[in-house]
Amino acid sequence: MMNLKILKYHSYLQLTAYVAFLAMTLLAGGKIMAQVGTAPSLLYVVDTGDGWFDHSQILQFDTAQGRILKTFNGGQDPDMALSPDGSRLYVTAYSQDSDTAPLENHLSVYDTASGKLLAKIGNPDAIKHTMQAYGTALTVSPSGRWLYITKFHFNPANKGYYWYLTAFDTVQNQFLPVQAKLPCRDVTMVAMRQDLSVVLICESSPYVFDVNLGNYANPIKRVPVRQSPATSRVAGASSNGAVGIIPPKSQELWGAAFLQPGVDKIALVSDLDGAIFSFDHTVGTSTMVGQQPRLKVGGISKGFVSPNDDAVYFQTASSRLSGSNHSFSRRNQILSADPKTMSLKSTLTISSPFFSMALSKDGHTIFTVNPDAATIGIVDTSTLTEVKQISAVGRRPIYAIAAP
Repeated sequence: MMNLKILKYHSYLQLTAYVAFLAMTLLAGGKIMAQVGTAPSLLYVVDTGDGWFDHSQILQFDTAQGRILKTFNGGQDPDMALSPDGSRLYVTAYSQDSDTAPLENHLSVYDTASGKLLAKIGNPDAIKHTMQAYGTALTVSPSGRWLYITKFHFNPANKGYYWYLTAFDTVQNQFLPVQAKLPCRDVTMVAMRQDLSVVLICESSPYVFDVNLGNYANPIKRVPVRQSPATSRVAGASSNGAVGIIPPKSQELWGAAFLQPGVDKIALVSDLDGAIFSFDHTVGTSTMVGQQPRLKVGGISKGFVSPNDDAVYFQTASSRLSGSNHSFSRRNQILSADPKTMSLKSTLTISSPFFSMALSKDGHTIFTVNPDAATIGIVDTSTLTEVKQISAVGRRPIYAIAAP
């Protein structure tokens, strides 16, 4: 009888311990799930404000809670970049000390955790924009050591001007003296894995431009991607060109471009015929590797490669997109492709058109930015489906960067 009571007592203790263990496990699991579900998905958003420059600011925006955590003064013509580890925010903007003082551009460095201004450096030749929505002129090297900036120099004495690329040392807080003059006004920058190495792509050039900002004597090399046909003329036109000349065909029209995973190669897709080229940065040559007309994106679009290299995403517009000529949001589709084979995987048409997009650092989410409606769209990349639209994100958000 005593042994039976002892056995029952031990069974009771075991059951109690099991229930307690199960409760703690579920509670811990619940906390873990709660932490995962409420983990902030931070975006840094450039907001150019109500007017041309009114209320310009950089927003630190929590997409999970749908609220602004911090704001950074944007000044006029704000631009930004984020360090790879998310600890430093680089902001360029124009400001003036008084109504009579000249506008001056500065590069400000912020600690993202505290919002503290760490440094403010003069930034001469910063590009001034004539539209309220524009793309960035800043790119950070993968190492985080260098901030690449495209600039515009004007000489009032002879009315001469040019665009150029330079680099800012984020450790020494100073600019390199070297300038790589740009071959066109609007370029797409692709930062290579090697420091001070950048490839520039002009939308309508049959070349890519390989830049080494460590080479002071000859920082830029022009590399042909493919030979283009000669300029066409109307049949029957005279040899002196007096009659019947049609405008020359574009030598090239690049659409999608991105750094391929694991190699020093850049993939480029032609918007003329969907031809796919691979530029090998190591040897300085390019090769046609395929053709996919469905990847024509209608204007150069830098692709976003997922961290596990299983997809690259591009922004484009469907033929059904329509809107006001004053609208900045001219894209409404996201294309997903295999970054190695460039085969199309899927296409998503979202409810709200957008101006730009960003990919989260874990690759799970795409954020679309609509400056006209001041909304941020959330897209789940695992299924390439639209999750929601977040409204009232500043006054005119134009582009965003996802924090790690």
